[in-house]
Amino acid sequence: AWDGVRWANTKLLADQGWRCLLIEPHPKRFDVLEDYAKLNGHVAAKGFVRDAPGERLSDYLSSAHFPDEVDLISVDIDGEDLSAVSTIGRFSAKCIVIEYNRTIPVDFVYSNFPGENVGNSASAAIRVMSELSMSPVAQTQSNLIFLKDELIVSGGFQTIEPLTMLAMFVGFNGQLKLGYQATTSE
Repeated sequence: AWDGVRWANTKLLADQGWRCLLIEPHPKRFDVLEDYAKLNGHVAAKGFVRDAPGERLSDYLSSAHFPDEVDLISVDIDGEDLSAVSTIGRFSAKCIVIEYNRTIPVDFVYSNFPGENVGNSASAAIRVMSELSMSPVAQTQSNLIFLKDELIVSGGFQTIEPLTMLAMFVGFNGQLKLGYQATTSE
């Protein structure tokens, strides 16, 4: 969440009165985030989102007393996005915004290894989100936006096929992956 303002996918919604749960592990950033959250009626949590007791997305949502279905979850964890979403537990969202690595060709299924900080391919994100009955409806340079399949049908939305934005495969950590050296999730 950084400070809740800088590079925040949810800032506009927060300004419109949406209640937000903002999670940030970095101590100095969290102090600023906590002040912002208190001033604006949001919930700030200090920590990482990962598959560990007390650190699952479902744990944070439970402790902040969010309903079982929330309107939006935005995940931007520089590579750990899919593993974070997989900890949603009993919760669901109508819409999930998830960061992906736009430099990984879309026909290549690549899931970030824990701690690798390379990122996930759009295809890997689509695969994981389909398990939550969600499909992509929009794409930015760094995010895919997914809606619940039932909302796509009832709302008249159309799904999209993600485009490859760049031709090289570079991790968020700056490492270049040549010739698809990494193991895929298939």
